[in-house]
Amino acid sequence: MTTSAPRVLIVQHEDSVSPDLAGARLAAAGVETTTAGPAWVPQDSRDFDGVLVLGGTMGPTDDEAAPWLPAVRHLIRDAVDTDTPLLGLCLGAQLLAESTGGRVHVNPRGPEVGVHDVAFAPEASGDPLFGRFAGTRKAAVEFHWLEVAELPAGAVNLAGNAHSAQQAFRVGRNAWGTQFHPEALADTVDRWAHSHADLASQAEEITVRARALEPELAERWAGLFDAWIGVVAKRSADADH
Repeated sequence: MTTSAPRVLIVQHEDSVSPDLAGARLAAAGVETTTAGPAWVPQDSRDFDGVLVLGGTMGPTDDEAAPWLPAVRHLIRDAVDTDTPLLGLCLGAQLLAESTGGRVHVNPRGPEVGVHDVAFAPEASGDPLFGRFAGTRKAAVEFHWLEVAELPAGAVNLAGNAHSAQQAFRVGRNAWGTQFHPEALADTVDRWAHSHADLASQAEEITVRARALEPELAERWAGLFDAWIGVVAKRSADADH
């Protein structure tokens, strides 16, 4: 029996926030990808084995500025309800929280930008994506002004730090969110940092640190994406049978 390649929908809100490392790992694994975005968002996840929701400069309920967001929240709720593997990155994580009963607000400690340590909770042990990190601290790229203030009922918090208590979490069986950006490497950090006027004085320092840690970041978070792709591939194989 011939098995088809896994199919992943990538929700991209802005050209400046692309799949980067996640896209590279999906391509390396032979995953078939379709990109949704402002002009088109499917009503449900039925045609896909996984959904990847990227970041963006808007907030998860900024519907007036980003009128496609209600459709994205609906798509996310469908993926959670059908156990379709979903991974939300930064804004994607905030959308996951808002879509399933959580709450997002402006971080009272201000923006978290650059490469910062994230502490993975003992509760991460056994998690298909984050189990390998349980009880450890790992460097990750951060670039957010908002944060998940309250997780949805029943969600499991997997990581946090002093700046944002919810840095990674799981909703249901197969939906994960990361407040940090595992997909972003040094070139992306450089572009983002230099595009914000209020970060002008920090941009070079932020970029230098990201470039120095890039080999470590790339290896670690490639493994995270590969683990998620494994969940997606199992979903695809089960559907073929």
